[in-house]
Amino acid sequence: MKALHQSEKSQAKPVRKGLHPRNLHNQGYDFPALVKSHPSLAPHVKPNAHGELSIDFADPLAVKTLNAALLDRYYNIVDWDIPEGALCPPIPGRADYIHYMADLPGLEQRSIKLLDIGTGANGIYPLLACQMYGWQCVGSDINTQSLENVATIIANNPTLKDRFTLRTQHDKNHIFEGIIQAGEFFDVSVCNPPFHASLDEALKGNQLKLNNLARSRGGEKANTPALNFGGQGAELWCKGGEQLFLKKLIKESQVYSTQCRWFTSLVSKADNVKPANPDISSGS
Repeated sequence: MKALHQSEKSQAKPVRKGLHPRNLHNQGYDFPALVKSHPSLAPHVKPNAHGELSIDFADPLAVKTLNAALLDRYYNIVDWDIPEGALCPPIPGRADYIHYMADLPGLEQRSIKLLDIGTGANGIYPLLACQMYGWQCVGSDINTQSLENVATIIANNPTLKDRFTLRTQHDKNHIFEGIIQAGEFFDVSVCNPPFHASLDEALKGNQLKLNNLARSRGGEKANTPALNFGGQGAELWCKGGEQLFLKKLIKESQVYSTQCRWFTSLVSKADNVKPANPDISSGS
């Protein structure tokens, strides 16, 4: 495995400073401008405990509407939507991943081909890569309904038609096999892996996240077991969790080492990296 981009896998939350220098969200969210260009966001924007305009980041609809507004205003992607319960990614952090990929050696030129493993119903990495850098992208997933949703987003944005294609992974035991075709070459693969080992673990992690959000707003602990930012099935959990998934990704990437220049993945815990492959460290 040539590169493992380490980053905290997080759900949508107020944007942090310290993002990549090219990230358009370094200064936070301009809510008045977003509401002006995307009026459906208006009902969700209110002063927070500090008197600053914000949204309730524990409200899935508010987060989804913010995402649609950001994609529309900053990336010229219209009619972005995801089914109820699908993973809703934080746009600034996802844009950061792509910006850092663009800094990798050999990816400076524009004729880059990207493979997104587990693109989900949101298709966020290829969407951003297409719009920010003009890359050619392939998104793969085992969930055909998720791919159908991304196909609708592509259809609603004609400029993506020749740059973003979708492929179905028919075997849950494989990551690259059945997706990377004979004679095909990718410059980089990206992945936002499922990092929980079970639904129960995902719910517990979500509860902690909700409680942290409530405390930051000066409120009480949240009581709902719902996944506040969505995510279902293979999006959030898999047998063995993130560590086993990374191990499989590393092992299978070796088979396709001549067909992809950089294999990368988000990692929620540095402790999961070295056990996945004793020959690498979290800094590789």
